[in-house]
Amino acid sequence: MNNKLNRSDLGIYVWTSDKSIQCLPAWAYLFNKFWPWLAKVRVLGYTKPDIKLPDNFEFISLGIQRGSKYWSDDMLEYYNKCEHEYFYSMWEDGFILDHVDEDILKLAMKIAFLNKDDKFFRFNLSLDTHRRPHTTLKLYDGYELILASQSSAYRQSTQHSIWSRDKFLGKLKRGQTPWDFELDNSSAMNDGLDIFATKGKYAIKMGHGYKRGKRIPFWFDENSGCRDIPPGSGASLSKKDIDLILKNNWMPEMMW
Repeated sequence: MNNKLNRSDLGIYVWTSDKSIQCLPAWAYLFNKFWPWLAKVRVLGYTKPDIKLPDNFEFISLGIQRGSKYWSDDMLEYYNKCEHEYFYSMWEDGFILDHVDEDILKLAMKIAFLNKDDKFFRFNLSLDTHRRPHTTLKLYDGYELILASQSSAYRQSTQHSIWSRDKFLGKLKRGQTPWDFELDNSSAMNDGLDIFATKGKYAIKMGHGYKRGKRIPFWFDENSGCRDIPPGSGASLSKKDIDLILKNNWMPEMMW
């Protein structure tokens, strides 16, 4: 177990597929703009794309893409050999819309790296977890540190999170799609593991890029599809960033 906080100890991964890789340059651009420090990012995909990625991004092929039901098999194969004890991950169309809150990110890393009872499973960095049953652990300036209830749904949500690699591997079952994994309440509920998040303020403000292969109209807006944020109050990309992304065709109207 680590006894101090080192940025390099946190693996950073973005997950993609051959169908949805077109928007990866947009994700990479926004990650580099809004992440608190320059970080090495590993892209887990399949066919190596004919697109230019920033120098700090490394594409790792998981082999031939066999279909979504083999997602868990591919995750098991890769993360069983992964050197990172804890890692951050997100899908390529879950865009970061604003500067990441470094204090909350460091808190999440501290909780992950320095957990004493080995119950740490996940720290959700977005507003996903507070919508469901939880308890407040501690009050900070402007936000709460919360713990998800053992009976809450979506305890295995794949939204922006820091994961324990070993606990992640322990939950995966062969033949699962990402949606199967997220909805596997029989495995996730009442498992005694800890899922942390914040309430009132979040490390990452995100936008959703696509739904069923079609670009969401307000992909650049945190309000898009989010019931928790009143209209006009969420984060949004600048017109300059939106125009840059569209000009470079990093967000085609249809993925497939």
